[in-house]
Amino acid sequence: MPGIKEAIVYGKTHETYGNIIAAKFVGESQITESEIKKFCGKYLADYEIPMVIEKVDNILHTTTGKISRKEFS
Repeated sequence: MPGIKEAIVYGKTHETYGNIIAAKFVGESQITESEIKKFCGKYLADYEIPMVIEKVDNILHTTTGKISRKEFS
């Protein structure tokens, strides 16, 4: 999506639903969660769209440059 520099999508435990799809992204501050969901809706089935989307300042990487998934497991 234009305006998003980097993103990670992961599974997250939810009290009501069990497991849900969540996402974190680094990007422009004016991008809203609803805009991202609308954009995703063009390419993904409804059940594939993240329920929780959070803007963050940075996403941690390993020493080899890959996204660190330690905080998400």
